[in-house]
This record gives sequence, C-alpha cells and structure tokens, in this order.
Amino acid sequence: MGFWFHKAIQILPGVRANMTQNGLSSITLGSGRVGVTLNRNMATLHLRLGNGLHFNKSFRSPLAGLTSQQPVSTPQPSTPPTSTQVINNQ
Repeated sequence: MGFWFHKAIQILPGVRANMTQNGLSSITLGSGRVGVTLNRNMATLHLRLGNGLHFNKSFRSPLAGLTSQQPVSTPQPSTPPTSTQVINNQ
C-alpha cells in the first residue's frame, strides 16, 4: 500500500481547490447535498440523498479540450499480408 497526499483548500464558500502531490487536481463547486467536481478528464455530479445514500454520475469534462498537451498519436497496425501476396513474393 502506497502513501498519497490530498488537501482541499476552500477558495470561496462552495468552491474548493483539491490538491495532490502533483499540484491542482480538481475544482469542486457546491456543498452540502449537491456538488460538481471538475478535473482535466471528467466532470462528476455528486448528490447526497440522505440516510447514507449517495449518487455520482461522471461526464466528459468541458475542460478536456483545453489542455496544452496534444495527445500522442499511435501508429495503426498494418494489415497482415494475404496468402496470395505471400506466395507471389517468394
């Protein structure tokens, strides 16, 4: 089991910045029963229904397209040669 670091800093009432060892990890809006957490990849809606019941729903984050890093393109695998190509090349 590894160690991890997490710290939530309240910026304004109902707005928290969530920090990890790598820096800012997410922003949480809302408090109490309803909240939304935004990070680079997803947005998560949190509903606390009472009596220990919780509902979370994740969506693609509106911040996902705003990162400065461009995704690395991976080369597509080539199709294997057909039997006629193998016979003709011999």
